[in-house]
Amino acid sequence: MHGEAHHDQATREAELMIRTGMARVYFWGALELAFLIGLVLAPLHIFVKLFALVAFTASISTISLIETAWGQVAASKAQLAAARAHHDAEAGRREAHVDVAAIERDLADLAAMQPCPEAEALAAKIRAQVLGASPP
Repeated sequence: MHGEAHHDQATREAELMIRTGMARVYFWGALELAFLIGLVLAPLHIFVKLFALVAFTASISTISLIETAWGQVAASKAQLAAARAHHDAEAGRREAHVDVAAIERDLADLAAMQPCPEAEALAAKIRAQVLGASPP
């Protein structure tokens, strides 16, 4: 999968990971807040008792390991998407037969010039190199 379809798929996956990550942050934050409030308010004291259970603590540890692995998946997918994007950009540059060094030299020359017909001609040449057309 390349191009626009690949970008759309990578975007959907990234958005899913962001949404699920934020949901986990809110959930765990709410649970921790309920525990802290339960230390002083009797109606929420059940959360203090819940945190005291070994089974609950073991479950939280297991969930933390799963979330760490999910984070690794997210990071790996981001790295893979960046590598694919770089590969596609390089392939596009090679296929376009663009001489980047020549364009950079011309841009430096153009930046050093005062407005004049020669500068306009050089700008047209750069435009043609970038767009792949022949200069007027």
